[in-house]
Amino acid sequence: MGDQRFVFLFQGLFVVFVWSASKIIMKMGLEIIPPYIFAAAIQVVALLGIGVYYLFKDKAKRITPTKEEIYLMILGGLVAFAGAKIFSIIGLQYVTGATAGLIAASVTVFAVIIAALVLKERPKLWQYGGILLVLAGTYVFLSNDIIAGSLFGILLLLVAEMAFAFNNVIVRLLARRPEDIALLTNLVGNIVGTIILVPLGLLVDGVPAKIWTWPVVALVVVVGLIFAFSGLLWAQILDKLRVLEVSILSNTMIIQVAILSVIFLNEAMTWHNIAGGLLVLVGALVTDQHVIIKKDPRFKYG
Repeated sequence: MGDQRFVFLFQGLFVVFVWSASKIIMKMGLEIIPPYIFAAAIQVVALLGIGVYYLFKDKAKRITPTKEEIYLMILGGLVAFAGAKIFSIIGLQYVTGATAGLIAASVTVFAVIIAALVLKERPKLWQYGGILLVLAGTYVFLSNDIIAGSLFGILLLLVAEMAFAFNNVIVRLLARRPEDIALLTNLVGNIVGTIILVPLGLLVDGVPAKIWTWPVVALVVVVGLIFAFSGLLWAQILDKLRVLEVSILSNTMIIQVAILSVIFLNEAMTWHNIAGGLLVLVGALVTDQHVIIKKDPRFKYG
């Protein structure tokens, strides 16, 4: 399983990279498209993409979920595909891209806490120290940016990251099943997200004419497909690795989004950003120390 685990780790790094890129694309899109209809449009594309893939998937490998599994899938759809998505898109309007990447890395803290409560993956002493470093780094990073507008965005993004961390645990619980349930989990989650976000988007923003221009359509399609298939790949990773194992991968988003923000959004990095980002990264590494090479006997690894 050793080599296979590294395959999943590299797969996770790729997913985090496309998520980093999607944050930059969404920041650019929010200058053109109102947030609620933007979230709805992205969700529709994601559902279409994952739906078409499901239809052409080998029917012999399809599974019939239990009632408990269906409830978990619906809960994941409410939390991550609807709630986290809309909080994330609205929050992006009020913060820089680099700040969004830093907050996304806070998933380590939430993952440790939720995994301890739900999966009984108890934190070690060094993990509490790592969490303190993450919090200290976050404070340093944001020390010059906490003003009325950005604070609102920061709070929304923190709620979104808590929701994503909680959904990681839900997917991990579903992974107890011997069969691969990742595709069905994402299909149900996207259906739930679409049912909620489309009426909300139409009610709040309507359908602006500029959404039908080719540049905007292309932007929505790209982000929608990123959400559809990166979500599927991430679920497959959580089917093989522990929640704390994959949380370290999310922390690379600090560096990725910061670099992409400088290149594409012309954002400037201050020493507060650099020092705080490094502290968060070190804290995340400390939090995840040794977890990456351990196995959880309750789950399958092959």
